[in-house]
Amino acid sequence: MNNYLNKILCGDSLEILRQLPDNYVDAVITDPPYSSGGMTAAERSKDPIAKYEQSSNKMVHRPTFYGDMKDQWSWLHWCNLWVSECHRILKPSGYFLMFTDWRQLPASTDAVQIGELIWRGIVA
Repeated sequence: MNNYLNKILCGDSLEILRQLPDNYVDAVITDPPYSSGGMTAAERSKDPIAKYEQSSNKMVHRPTFYGDMKDQWSWLHWCNLWVSECHRILKPSGYFLMFTDWRQLPASTDAVQIGELIWRGIVA
């Protein structure tokens, strides 16, 4: 199954993860959408393009992306789906590293443990 060796795979990560065999990768390093931008539900549900625009420089455009408009419970459920797949594809000695922000840290630790990975701590 070396057809994935040293390749960047673009697409829905959950669909791609499901195509990989068990115990296949040495490490997963992921930076999922945090679903935490904004103090209110209305602010959090904005399109990521509008939510994260930091300047009036309209020459810098970032693409929109799926998964950043969830409440904390639906975000945790969604994380459980793909973290569980990461657990399945990781070799027994593999590493799982997940970026998050301070607002989602409690839910992130839950997602890692619900996905049956061992929580080791935080790297700042």
